[in-house]
Amino acid sequence: MPTPTCVSRTLGDLDEVAAVARRAATHGATREQIAAAVEYALDHPAPAPVSGSGAPELTEPLEHPAEIAVLDVRDPDGECATTVYFRGRRVDAAVYQVDAGRGYTDEEWAELSQTAIDNTSGALQADLLEAYGDPPGAEYIDGFEGGE
Repeated sequence: MPTPTCVSRTLGDLDEVAAVARRAATHGATREQIAAAVEYALDHPAPAPVSGSGAPELTEPLEHPAEIAVLDVRDPDGECATTVYFRGRRVDAAVYQVDAGRGYTDEEWAELSQTAIDNTSGALQADLLEAYGDPPGAEYIDGFEGGE
C-alpha cells in the first residue's frame, strides 16, 4: 500500500529538519542555536514543487547550496520583485534599493536615506550610509550636494 502524500511529505520534512540539525552541529552550533534552526525549519516548510506551469521542473536540493540567495526580477518600466532565500527557503527580508536615477529632490533623498539608515545597524547601516551619501546617478537628485 502506498504511503499517503501527507505522511510522505512529513517524513521528507523530518529528513530535512535532521539535515538542518546536522549542518548546524557540524559548524559548531550550540544546542540553543541548533534548536532555533530546527524550529525555523519546522515553521517554514519548503514550498511544494511547481509543475505544469511552463517553468523548469524543480530538482533535488543541491548538496551545498548557497546559504543566502537573492532573486531580483526587474521590470524596466516598473517595480522590481526581490525574493530572498535562506538555505533554499523563501524568507522575509527588508530590501533597500538605492536608485537615484529615479529622480528626487534633495529633501526627498535625505528623508528616504534617513529612514533606511534609522531602521538598520551594523555593516548594513554603514553600507547604506556610503551608498546614499554618494549614489550612482546623483545628478538626478535636484539640489544634491553629497558625495565626494
